[in-house]
Amino acid sequence: MRFYKEQSELFEGIQNGDADAFEYVFKTYYPRLRNYANRFVSDSDDLEDILQNCFGSPDKPRGLGI
Repeated sequence: MRFYKEQSELFEGIQNGDADAFEYVFKTYYPRLRNYANRFVSDSDDLEDILQNCFGSPDKPRGLGI
């Protein structure tokens, strides 16, 4: 997994479909978002659906709207 010094480089990579950039964001933020969302959503299937809506999937990641 590649390290990104600048957020702008990371976000640009995601917008351009860079799988490494998506992987970096996913591995960095997924555990934190899961723990946070788990405070509000008790059903694990619903929780996974919410997180998938946030991230999309590796082959079709959601844009960050930047």
